[in-house]
Amino acid sequence: MNLESSEDTIKFVKREVPIYRMKGNEYISDSRYIIGLLIEDEIVIPHPVTDFLDKNYYNESGSINSEKAVADTLVQFLNYILHQKNSGHSIFKKIRGIADLKLCHMETFLEYCGEKGNLRDTVKRKEYYLLHFYYFFGIQKKVLKNTPLINRPSHSNNLNGNKSYRQTSTFNVNLYYKKPKQQDYDVDVIKKKDFLTQKWTTPQEKQAIRLKIIREFLMLAKIEFPHIAFAVCLQIFGGLRAAECMNLDINSVLPQNNSQYGEKGIILKIRDRQPNLFPLYSPQSNNQVKRPRDQAVLLDPLVPYLYKKHLDWLNKKHRSMKGKSKFKSNLALFINSRGEAMQTHTYRNTFNNLKRFYLGMLKNTNGRYEDFKEFRETKWSTHIGRGAFTNLCLDAGYSAVQTAILRGDRSPQAMLDYTDILTATSSIIRAIDIISPKSIDSSYEFEEIELNKTWKDVMHFANPDNRHTEFTD
Repeated sequence: MNLESSEDTIKFVKREVPIYRMKGNEYISDSRYIIGLLIEDEIVIPHPVTDFLDKNYYNESGSINSEKAVADTLVQFLNYILHQKNSGHSIFKKIRGIADLKLCHMETFLEYCGEKGNLRDTVKRKEYYLLHFYYFFGIQKKVLKNTPLINRPSHSNNLNGNKSYRQTSTFNVNLYYKKPKQQDYDVDVIKKKDFLTQKWTTPQEKQAIRLKIIREFLMLAKIEFPHIAFAVCLQIFGGLRAAECMNLDINSVLPQNNSQYGEKGIILKIRDRQPNLFPLYSPQSNNQVKRPRDQAVLLDPLVPYLYKKHLDWLNKKHRSMKGKSKFKSNLALFINSRGEAMQTHTYRNTFNNLKRFYLGMLKNTNGRYEDFKEFRETKWSTHIGRGAFTNLCLDAGYSAVQTAILRGDRSPQAMLDYTDILTATSSIIRAIDIISPKSIDSSYEFEEIELNKTWKDVMHFANPDNRHTEFTD
């Protein structure tokens, strides 16, 4: 890497590029990140540091998401070096390329990140990525002129014969930069990770409040944004990531025990279906499924109810567009206004509109102003569903390992005990009844008339004797 040019004419960038890779006996389209030099704001020349991403992140995980954060950190680091060199900083002046890098350059960068307001955890994550970078080019590839004093603890990549997992163990190294202090979080930087307010005094009351707010939010989604209500439901009661919802097709939802709409349980076949659902687009990181798996769903009365409502809505949409070229996908479970498979960014935008509706409802409901303030003054979006799912599982008595399994986390510890998997998935349908017995469900009262009407509809549908009778639209 030649750093003699002015930083006004050259800088490092990351780019997501389409590629083809072998899967079995055929080539499939995919995406990955490269790091390159942007010349005169026009030409991007791929840079050899991309080899680090290939060998340590993309090739091991096959996930473009695992590359993104690392690529961002490397681009920041390399541009910082470029700026410091051109500014005449003494320890950077002699750098001509990757081979001239020393640990002191990384320490100066990390200290700068802390001074710019990066949180301690953010700086520690960047430290890990960069130590991995130095270890790769200094120890493994022997590119660096000054071999960095970094040791990496030995570990096994084979866990009970399962596919290897990239380790996140720390490196043994002495660093002397000034780290940011542990953050005292103000309310404006707290991320809300659960549908819960502070109005509880006992664990039982906490569980009841969480579940009632969840149901309130989902019923509002059904009323105002019916095309995403079931997706939000699956995030909350199935722990799905947004992209995992958008990769579901109509054959992905498997009602259990001969039930029609999942009244006795639902299993979701979570797979990356981008080539089938988004054939006109190259695979994108924000649409990618991180952890393909079969996922059990917590059995709340709203799950089969919203599934049926969603199928009704989808069939109506199909009929309204029959014979029109607009309808692009007969496979997608979630579609946009043009009839195409909904992409993750569209879903997130719609979810944020739902969030605004919910805040408006809280603000205009007597006795809910404190709830409004709490939900308004914290940051939250689609990922709140996974946070709620985690707490629902813990409330129902699942262990941390079982909960990690049910969330689809990449966890070596969770992969060790197959008994945990069987226990977690076989008993998940009973979890909601532990948290909120049916006797409590039937006595629910909501402040909004329309929500009360919808909840009665849900309870009517949940009664097997009423299953084949008409219920409110």
